[in-house]
Amino acid sequence: MSLHQPKAQTFNYISSAAGSGKTEWAIQFSQQQNDRGFNVIIVVPTKALADSYAKRSNGDIRSIHSENTEGSVTTRIQNIFREQALNAVRATSIAITESAFNLLKIRHGSENWCLIKDEAIEPLTIHTIRCP
Repeated sequence: MSLHQPKAQTFNYISSAAGSGKTEWAIQFSQQQNDRGFNVIIVVPTKALADSYAKRSNGDIRSIHSENTEGSVTTRIQNIFREQALNAVRATSIAITESAFNLLKIRHGSENWCLIKDEAIEPLTIHTIRCP
């Protein structure tokens, strides 16, 4: 009997002030990963930030959301996963919203994808409300 050993996972965390270059790093990193044959999915909180990735990367990163996709966004993303898993096509990078990412149930060929979360939403937020 052989046991399947999962691949080691690497998590890189970058914490820095706004405007310090984190997004530019992510764009360059995604291009390097594409050159190595890995696909990249960039998860962002807003459609505007997804579009910003596409614009700042000169179209190397595709932005996919409800305002630029006909039909279901999750179906479009799953089709990209499937296409990348089944066909020998050049690696790609896509930027999607966190809400779309959370709806994805099937990630075809996910072992060939790198995940970048930009502007991650805090899992816990505490607000102090002072009432008169």
